[in-house]
Amino acid sequence: MTCSKMIVGRRIGRIALVGSTAALALGVGACAPALSDFSLDELSCTTCPPPPPDDPPADTAVILDVEAPGVGANTDRVVWSQALDDEEVTGPQKFRLVQAPRDMNLSEPAVIANATMLNDAGATLTIDTPTDPDADVVVSFNIDNSGLGIDNVVLEPSETSPAFEATLPNGRVLQVALDATDRSSTGTGDDLNWTAYGAWNVSTTDGSHRIGSQFVTGAETPDANMPTTGTATFNGFVSGCVVQPDGLKVTTASLQGDATVVADFTSGTITGSAPEILAIPIGTLPNNGPVTPGAPQEWNSLTFDGTFTTGLNGFAGTTTVGSAPDTDYALAATADGYFAGFFHGPAADELGAVWNLSDGVGAATGILVGRQ
Repeated sequence: MTCSKMIVGRRIGRIALVGSTAALALGVGACAPALSDFSLDELSCTTCPPPPPDDPPADTAVILDVEAPGVGANTDRVVWSQALDDEEVTGPQKFRLVQAPRDMNLSEPAVIANATMLNDAGATLTIDTPTDPDADVVVSFNIDNSGLGIDNVVLEPSETSPAFEATLPNGRVLQVALDATDRSSTGTGDDLNWTAYGAWNVSTTDGSHRIGSQFVTGAETPDANMPTTGTATFNGFVSGCVVQPDGLKVTTASLQGDATVVADFTSGTITGSAPEILAIPIGTLPNNGPVTPGAPQEWNSLTFDGTFTTGLNGFAGTTTVGSAPDTDYALAATADGYFAGFFHGPAADELGAVWNLSDGVGAATGILVGRQ
């Protein structure tokens, strides 16, 4: 196979054949991240937060606060080039992931915390396109923290889920879901050109201990190609999941809604909103069988407010809620969090970011994608 226009966007979307947004959010993602006979103590960490409380209240699960998404160093990651645009690229192409991993211990009482040691490390997805059009494309996944044991692991299509999969030491299973579909109400199912999104997780067989993240990636706009004047409007969508305590367990819903983002390349500011988001109930975790979604319900509206350095790619800021409806999965009006991401394509044609929120009780995480 030769490289299509957007080795990450259109190409990955077709390789992965990911199913619904719920599959992204729950089958492999921040609502269902994962581990087996494995301890987070084995991982190295430079800025770890305080550990979860030793004795959480016996009558409720604990969902700890969120932290800013990480991008890792990955100075050799793919940026846009004319060769990509001309569909002439073969060989390995490494793409940086923006992510915010969460660790979920779903024993009773359940505890959900940040996996800071993985957030600091960064992650990459590599697609190796052979020169022989009849040869297979090789997809590999890497977390830059040796303790997790995900070192350029070659992924194969899963036989049981719409995702890539690999078996790790100690019986752990790595799953990576990928998509490049524009899921906005105006996107009509078209593929994005330069941006892809998805989720990864490592899981025990029974799903009781999980670690992973939703992510975005793409062919980043080179700094030299970044606009330095004017504004641009990006229309797209948010997708994600929310978790709330439910006694000793946690219950979750997938999230979906349209979003609009405005970047001011002169001042280096980026603002956005997702005014109408629906929560689709999934149920109590762990959930290892078929998912029957509940009836959609109104969820919080979101506001994004961030900055970037004019002439350089990469932005970050805060996420807040604009409304707090009285529904089962909505967060409180005080909920806040972070978002971070990059512009993609020849000249900031698209963008992708990871966002999160917490109100001290429940938490949500997801992706933000848009294109001009």
